[in-house]
Amino acid sequence: TAGGTGNHSSNIYTSDENGSFGLGGSYGSNGCGGGGGWYGGGASVSYPYPAGGGSGYIALLNNGTTTNGTNAAAGKVIITLISDDKYLLRREGNYYSINPTYYDTSIHDFVPLTLSGGDYPNDSDFQNFGFKNITDLTVSMTKGSDTLLPITKFLGSNVEVIYGRMK
Repeated sequence: TAGGTGNHSSNIYTSDENGSFGLGGSYGSNGCGGGGGWYGGGASVSYPYPAGGGSGYIALLNNGTTTNGTNAAAGKVIITLISDDKYLLRREGNYYSINPTYYDTSIHDFVPLTLSGGDYPNDSDFQNFGFKNITDLTVSMTKGSDTLLPITKFLGSNVEVIYGRMK
């Protein structure tokens, strides 16, 4: 539960019961209430969002150990909730899908998408490129001789996970 206590394993999880949403890491046992979520000793911070979607965000700081600024994080993942159906990733102004179709084995990375919506994804872009399940970021995939967890290609840099609703 949001603001609760306890340890959580390294995975991505959701909780429909109270609308909280978490991303991997090793969450510590000190929960917080109000506008926060879990603050742990395991290099991550997560914030709840309203059940059923809506505005809000979730952040995951990797390679840091505290949220009080004493230890710097080497990258972050921020999820911006704009609706509730499919996901795209945004890194350095480019959008990405974790569909193996958009993974290039010659550069060992996902390639930026060409969006029909221009600079920002529209419904068509979410429909065509978006991935349905956030946990797919931590599911092993193989393309050619590359086997990887998609999330590893985005850690260490500032990445946003954009969440779009299909009409």
